[in-house]
Amino acid sequence: MKLWKRTVLLMLVTLLCALLPVGTLSLYITGKRSLNNAAETYGRQLENGKILLEQFWDNSKYEQMSETGKRAYMGFQFQRCCGEGMALIDRKSNAVIENLTDYKVVGLENLGLKDEGDPYAYKIQKLGQKYLLLQLEPLSRPEGYEVLSVREVTGLFAELRQTAVWFLGIYLAVFLIAGLFIYMMMRRTVEQMEKLQEVAEKQELLMGHFPMKCVPR
Repeated sequence: MKLWKRTVLLMLVTLLCALLPVGTLSLYITGKRSLNNAAETYGRQLENGKILLEQFWDNSKYEQMSETGKRAYMGFQFQRCCGEGMALIDRKSNAVIENLTDYKVVGLENLGLKDEGDPYAYKIQKLGQKYLLLQLEPLSRPEGYEVLSVREVTGLFAELRQTAVWFLGIYLAVFLIAGLFIYMMMRRTVEQMEKLQEVAEKQELLMGHFPMKCVPR
């Protein structure tokens, strides 16, 4: 392989190595931003439900009820304030008191969302072909309980895959156009150098047919 072709190949490999990290980083930032926006939206809904539940909760009335009444009162207030997509959890036993999600809630002790500094902290859980965004918020009233939010974000991951395909197409087009430009420029430069070398060789040949003569003064 000629030197200029090896140079073109090296430049193309360098370009590819530069584009891949940039594309991967761009895709990661896009996905992270989309998930953070979804977490903030659902986190606000979770926070609003928590505030409403704490405001409407009457602890004095609750303490005077029977066990059956307590359960009914808790379920009524939770459905009234929080609604679908959320579950009421007993913090001590991790038992699900009320479940308004479409999923069976298990393994809360390994969720890893407690004591997070981020108010919209979340975890992504893959369930079959679905992706779920999980968030947890402790309650001050009733004490010892917390609200779990379970939201499906499969659509976001589908959009990310589509974005990845678009990114791949764009970077492939950039790579091909840049590669073609580099190849044409290098080839043109080499052709010009070869022409100059050919002219120089003809001049040397011409000088050989007409050698220089020295005459006395």
